[in-house]
Amino acid sequence: MVRIINVANFASFFVKFDQHEMTIIEVDGVYTVAQKTDLIYLSDGQRMSVLITAKPNADKNFAFVGAMDPAMFDHVPPALNLNATGYLVYNTAKPLPLEAPTFASYNGGFDDFNLVPYDKLALFKPVTRQVVFNVNSGPMYNQNRFTINNITYVEPKVPSLYTALSVGKAATNPIVYGYAANAHVLDYMDTVEVVVNNFDTGGHPLHIHGHNFQVVQRSAANAGVYGGTPINPPAAPVRRDVVKVNAGGYVVFRFIADNPDKYPVPSFYPQAPSLTDNLHASGHSTAT
Repeated sequence: MVRIINVANFASFFVKFDQHEMTIIEVDGVYTVAQKTDLIYLSDGQRMSVLITAKPNADKNFAFVGAMDPAMFDHVPPALNLNATGYLVYNTAKPLPLEAPTFASYNGGFDDFNLVPYDKLALFKPVTRQVVFNVNSGPMYNQNRFTINNITYVEPKVPSLYTALSVGKAATNPIVYGYAANAHVLDYMDTVEVVVNNFDTGGHPLHIHGHNFQVVQRSAANAGVYGGTPINPPAAPVRRDVVKVNAGGYVVFRFIADNPDKYPVPSFYPQAPSLTDNLHASGHSTAT
């Protein structure tokens, strides 16, 4: 078994092992139904475990490659080598391959949206709370910043957890966490549907702490905003904690608010590491 982790702070990667098929069995700590492929795609922060069957002999060695996705760059610098190469060494007396494995295009690879969790946990429903994040970037305060719902994150002077523990019943009022914290207070055990509309010209990974979410819908690039109702959602959607939203498209995911704390989402954005929105899972009802 090989566990592959994309620890990059910007680029997504294609990964291919020369003349070896991979069987995906896990993503982001969640076991999946086995899925064979010869090419995988990992966004920043994503993890994947694959099984690789070794050759029955040690006649030669093989290369594997991690290739950065050029679509993640506005401009690829001429001196930037997009490929990183490693080796499966069967026989130290044999030479290493002179060339890395290649693939036909940067559009291949198994679509992780089609993975099925091993436990086949059914789609979370009905939705009791929907949160919509409209994500964009542009100049603000003399620098390029990312925004969620036209708000760019500013870290509060008082950490959210301290605020929640010190303001009593006001903890269920999002404004006490600060306007620029962009907080949303959830009821305990809410079935939460998060819609992310990406108005930026680049694709971006999104991460939520403390929960594995079900990826219900993900559009192709430049598909526009979410229409409001998932189209043929999977009966048992893939669960993970990092998902990529394509440029000019949207992603929809669901989770159960069963782990009360003060979790930022999305907390991982490669082009703006400080961008975060806060979903506050309340341990009691906010109803009055």
